[in-house]
Amino acid sequence: DRDIPVPTLSPLKVMEIKTKEISKSEIEITCEMTWDEFKPYIDRAFSSLSKGVVVKGFREGKAPKDLLEKQIGEQNIMGEAVDQAIREKYLEIIKEKGLEPIGPPKADVLKLAKNNPFSFKVTFQVLPEIELPDYAEIAKETPKIQVSLDDKEVEEAIKWVQKSRAKLDDLDSPAKKGDFVQIEYQSPQVDNNRKVSDGFLLGEGKLLKGFEEKLENMKPDEEKEFKTTFPSGYFRKDLADKEVDFKVKMEKVQKMTLPELNDEFAQSIGEFKTVQELKDNVKKGITAEKQNEETGKWRGSVLAKIVEKVNVELPEVLVETEQKNGLQELKAKVENELKIEFEEYLKQVNKKEDEIEKDILEQAKIKVKSFLVINQIGKQEKIEVTPQEIEQAIEGFMESSPQQDKTNIDNDRLKGYYKEMIFNQKVFQKLESFCDK
Repeated sequence: DRDIPVPTLSPLKVMEIKTKEISKSEIEITCEMTWDEFKPYIDRAFSSLSKGVVVKGFREGKAPKDLLEKQIGEQNIMGEAVDQAIREKYLEIIKEKGLEPIGPPKADVLKLAKNNPFSFKVTFQVLPEIELPDYAEIAKETPKIQVSLDDKEVEEAIKWVQKSRAKLDDLDSPAKKGDFVQIEYQSPQVDNNRKVSDGFLLGEGKLLKGFEEKLENMKPDEEKEFKTTFPSGYFRKDLADKEVDFKVKMEKVQKMTLPELNDEFAQSIGEFKTVQELKDNVKKGITAEKQNEETGKWRGSVLAKIVEKVNVELPEVLVETEQKNGLQELKAKVENELKIEFEEYLKQVNKKEDEIEKDILEQAKIKVKSFLVINQIGKQEKIEVTPQEIEQAIEGFMESSPQQDKTNIDNDRLKGYYKEMIFNQKVFQKLESFCDK
């Protein structure tokens, strides 16, 4: 610990204020007030606690002060006065000193006795100042990839659009490659034998290798049982490289007829006059999508290189919050996407919850460190986000989500989200600008 000399704050009329840097991310403030300075808080506490208190034999508000004090209790009055004094002085001090706490402060009373000075200390965490490497040079040295697009990718995208508007006619004949099939399947070894419905073009290899072949020649309403082996690299360790039993019902076999690719089809898709206009638009969209993906990879790579060169003591409150959020997100994903209980998920990945928490902790540390790096770059580059930019982003969100229930939106939280998002965007744009110099 080292003391940081801080002059007495005259507007606060306190006898003494000391600020100590416990670590790069933790600050301790001690404050001592004279009895005369603390007494007004006692009076305010008494006034607040005495409202509505009735003393037997007296009308409300007419009881003598000493009887009211006795009924309320001196300890309760002093406790309320202490809470008010610490809360008020703490806020005044951090504002005067330009400190920005993260997370709730921890307060401790050091001295409290009638007619004597009252002193307390408050400990809180702050964003640490960090020393950054030459991030401009790192950005310059990280190559940016310009995407290219071939005609085959455009054709596949157009084909997908055709399939989405294809005509489906029911067939009574056995399923063959190229037919659109709708099936219902289940397995006693997968998700507690839960029935799953799916529809796809037979032969496109959308399901497990060996699974689709077993569906060929099945007729509508026909049921079949067979075994198939999951690949060794399957994400679920309990199923990887294992032979699994399946029961399948062929619900429908359909002939898919694609619409003819002509100007009329293009006009039915949107504001296109010709097939060529449609193709040009699709090509432009795919190119932009791929470029955005590459930009995201570049940003992630640059940030990771900068983070790797930074040594900083991470604020515990941020790491704990990020770890907690990470665990909640994982549980929600398991429930909403995998449709299983978290306990079942732990069995499938062959891990205990504390092992999962340990994995998430490491991820949380990286996220917090990345946040600190982005924040520090923004500080050094004097990046700011204006209220107008935030409002514009929120308006865009509202316009793009007309069905959103506006009454349940937390405006402060939404503003905070967009402020951080725009700030991060500007930081990465700044890093990208170094590549052009």
